[in-house]
Amino acid sequence: AAAIAAANARDAADQEKKDAAAQKVQNFMRQSHAKGTVRRLSLDREAQREFERKQEEKQEDCSVIVQQFSRAYLANLRTKYKQMSVPVRKLQAAARGLVSCRVVRAKAIQWILGEPTRKQVAAAVTIQCAYRSYNARFEREW
Repeated sequence: AAAIAAANARDAADQEKKDAAAQKVQNFMRQSHAKGTVRRLSLDREAQREFERKQEEKQEDCSVIVQQFSRAYLANLRTKYKQMSVPVRKLQAAARGLVSCRVVRAKAIQWILGEPTRKQVAAAVTIQCAYRSYNARFEREW
């Protein structure tokens, strides 16, 4: 019985040693796995940052290109408008000159011939109305 108890005690001690060794191996494996996961995650994070940085650079490059094209398009429109507007401006100036000459000529003719202006016509109508009403009252009293 004592031999069995001693054998059981040895088996129990051996089992504890095996369990302790297994725990050490498991701890080592868990640490190794955790370190590998951390390393992989940090690499993934760095790769993600690099990817995001490259995307931002691409977006910046694209926005610069769009701005260049829009500025070139607007500049092209401005030059076309200026080229088209030169003859138009010349025609407008000529037309304004003709109109102003006609107005000046018309006023000069009115002044020379003595043609009445609108104000003069309105004043004449007012005077005629006043005279006719005076004349009608005068004749009625006679």
